[in-house]
Amino acid sequence: MKSFLLRLSLFLLPIAMLAVAGEVYVCSLPNSYRLKGEWMRQNADSVEVLILGNSHAYYGIRPQDMQGVAFNLSNVSQVASYDYALLLKYTPMPRLKHIILACDNSYLFDQPLEQTEPYRCAYYTIYMGVGPHSRWGLYGLEILQFKGFLKKIKAYKEGVYAMCDSMGWGSDYKSSLSTFDESDTTVVNMVLEKHTCKDWLSYEANARQVEQIARFCKQQGIRLTVVQTPVCKTYNEGIPERQRQAISQLMNNLKSTYGTTVLDYSEDSRFSGTDFFDADHLSDVGAEKFTKILCQESPTLRRAANPTSPAGGL
Repeated sequence: MKSFLLRLSLFLLPIAMLAVAGEVYVCSLPNSYRLKGEWMRQNADSVEVLILGNSHAYYGIRPQDMQGVAFNLSNVSQVASYDYALLLKYTPMPRLKHIILACDNSYLFDQPLEQTEPYRCAYYTIYMGVGPHSRWGLYGLEILQFKGFLKKIKAYKEGVYAMCDSMGWGSDYKSSLSTFDESDTTVVNMVLEKHTCKDWLSYEANARQVEQIARFCKQQGIRLTVVQTPVCKTYNEGIPERQRQAISQLMNNLKSTYGTTVLDYSEDSRFSGTDFFDADHLSDVGAEKFTKILCQESPTLRRAANPTSPAGGL
């Protein structure tokens, strides 16, 4: 028996060493979650405007075009439960005056990350210290989410790994790199299918989390602005009517119950062509344009001509 255990240990040792080396390597790669977690740990006390939401906020709202200290804490596929968890983690933020939440068709009808992109749960657990999962469980090591582990390495090697600038804005959706053609309805329909509600229980859970954020802001005296970001006309026209009604009902409830400012730019005719990177995301050109419009039209935001970052920004 001892001989068997010895041989087994010798067999497993190289595998374990490779696994450890792989985990160390992949955790060393540039990562928007780690950057944002580190930035907030150093600068949360100075934040005046906080941006939350999924990729529509991540790529669409640029803190550098805002007055004061603004930071984009959104991320690709970030769901409402993680937005609320992040908000609670960094509270109190004594200078926080305004939260902008991108909340629209893609955000409200997302299923839990455990069902769609489980490797992102590991990112929140490891790099940001939030979420329902233990650091010593299934979502405590990237290598335990092996498909995501390989996907991250491949994306980094190919130079297509999503990354953000020092203030949290996703800077890699450049108009010059876009191949999007709005007339290609096949591509647009694929995106719409991804954002078509699969489970109304998920919608209800997401809506409750959004209301939790709105309730928190009202209690703390923080201005909350909920925005629907610009999307291409074909995408907007393809949103199922039942989903439109659900969004409208939630927006009306946020306004009447919590005093939330609701701004809908999903059908804004000022955006077209190079403003879009794909069917439902703004390009870098569109993001600059949208942020300036948002600051001009929101009652408590103004664009700064020469914004500055707080000391210690990454």
